[in-house]
Amino acid sequence: MEDSNDIPTTEEIRSALQLLAHPSVGAVEQDEEGYRVTTNYENGIELVRSLGDIVQPPGREE
Repeated sequence: MEDSNDIPTTEEIRSALQLLAHPSVGAVEQDEEGYRVTTNYENGIELVRSLGDIVQPPGREE
């Protein structure tokens, strides 16, 4: 996504959910109804910060 106001694509959302659902991250779980959050706000912020360069700010390219 070039601009932080851009709407993410389905693939970008799917990729983010797959990362968050990975067993080593465990921030969301997938079931037959979709995804659900498994952590609280404070733990979510700590988790995103701990991912470092894996999560890039909008507009930053590798």
